[in-house]
Amino acid sequence: MIAFLDCDEIVKCRKILQHNGRVCILLDYMNLESLTNLVSSERRNFTEKSCKYILYKIAQGLHKMHSYQVLHRDVKSENILINDEGDIKIADLGMSVFLCDEKKFRETRRGTINCISPEIVNGSQYTSEIDVWAYGVLA
Repeated sequence: MIAFLDCDEIVKCRKILQHNGRVCILLDYMNLESLTNLVSSERRNFTEKSCKYILYKIAQGLHKMHSYQVLHRDVKSENILINDEGDIKIADLGMSVFLCDEKKFRETRRGTINCISPEIVNGSQYTSEIDVWAYGVLA
């Protein structure tokens, strides 16, 4: 679904294989961990500059998704992956959805409870503002 989003800040699906009746999905190799694990680890060493860089990269990825009318709907630190080359990528697009002419808004309740926007809580229609809200919570 999201293969056309060629963006350095979004985890790419490199290959889909079937092995012993299982589907294996090969993604970009992000060898460090999620932002959640990195922030909560004892070796964390965040400067204001590194926080700005991480937030900038996430904003770039969300901007690219939103420019193609794709909502992530589950922006949270667990879905931000980091590698030792300094790449920051948005992952887990399993709840993402397209907006289109026939469906310019969404109203389904999706997302992680501590990051969901008021629109989702109230059952209102929404667009990309829900990802912006979750980005603010993440920041």
